[in-house]
Amino acid sequence: MRQLLSVGIGGFIGSIIRYILYINFNKIHGSNFPIGTLLINVLGCFLIGLLFNSDLINYQKYPVEEFMIIGILGGFTTFSAFGMETYNLIKNELLGTALLYIFLSIIFGLIAIYISSKFNGNL
Repeated sequence: MRQLLSVGIGGFIGSIIRYILYINFNKIHGSNFPIGTLLINVLGCFLIGLLFNSDLINYQKYPVEEFMIIGILGGFTTFSAFGMETYNLIKNELLGTALLYIFLSIIFGLIAIYISSKFNGNL
């Protein structure tokens, strides 16, 4: 139960931070390019990498994975998880798998958005 609460509270916080940054980044930039989403995704990747690759956290004392990584960063951006998974594939010398994962994630994500746009609320 503690893990579910950690994920839920973290997700709540991450989603709010994402919304605030998204609005402000897009106000500043003011073009059709989704700069807010791009900056949030890159920032999320940086933060998840920082958490995984540093000694800033102690996994034994704090519910870091549930609260910060799955919760806050999951609510902030799932792209950070995609980035970390891709990085781990490359780090483990699975470049072909990493490229396939990148390709399938992007193509199937776009296809899913296209297909869902055809429903027009008729589910």
